[in-house]
Amino acid sequence: GSRAPEMSRALATGAMVGDVVYSSSAFLAPTHGASQVSIVAGIAAPRPAAAVVPAAGVGWSAAAIGAVGAMGALAAAKGRKQAKAPERRHASALAAFENEIGVQAPLGFWDPLGFAADGDAVAFKRRRVSEYKHGRIAMCACMGYIQPEFDRFPGYLSPSQGLKFADIPNGFAAISKVPAVGWAQVIAFIALMETTFLEYDDSRDPGNYKNIGRWGLPGLGGIADPEENRLSLNRDLANGRLAMMAIMGMFFQDGLTG
Repeated sequence: GSRAPEMSRALATGAMVGDVVYSSSAFLAPTHGASQVSIVAGIAAPRPAAAVVPAAGVGWSAAAIGAVGAMGALAAAKGRKQAKAPERRHASALAAFENEIGVQAPLGFWDPLGFAADGDAVAFKRRRVSEYKHGRIAMCACMGYIQPEFDRFPGYLSPSQGLKFADIPNGFAAISKVPAVGWAQVIAFIALMETTFLEYDDSRDPGNYKNIGRWGLPGLGGIADPEENRLSLNRDLANGRLAMMAIMGMFFQDGLTG
């Protein structure tokens, strides 16, 4: 199989390590006295060199080190094989989704956490639909943060409580000031949009709703040209991503400074 060459290389590496260690015993330093010389009448004469004997147990040590080397080589080969698996999965996901709406310059198909690494088209489409929805909500939220800084609606938010629109603070502080009936109306409006105009249709591209036309308003008609429609959806997604980052910055600023 494909593992045979790796095992052969690993065993060869271990054998080489053992051979080097064992062969190095031939160059062990001789005993003390073997290198001594006698000086007679100023003439240096070498004494007979003692026989060099490899240290005891060197053979077994070399075999042990060779085995360790072989195991290390096998582990390294296995690690390289496992490291290539995520790369193959990423390449498969890239091939499957690189032409989808939302794959834009300069990042292209950007999935740092590997959510799409399994190539599941159904899960990818669900995440894309959610991204459109969160982006559009974030764009509305940004406008809701910015507009009250310059102007407010005239009249009363709650005539029965004598509460004017001008009395509602901006940001998080408005949550506790708006009456419960007002929040109930907001929730009812969202439910109405989700079940009518923004009802999900699996046969259409993510973000492309049958009952919503240009500018995100009902009754204005959609974009007939496919290329222009795709470009519009790409713009929508890019603006939504920017708005999600922007509203998070506004939340942090409001929470820290009010």
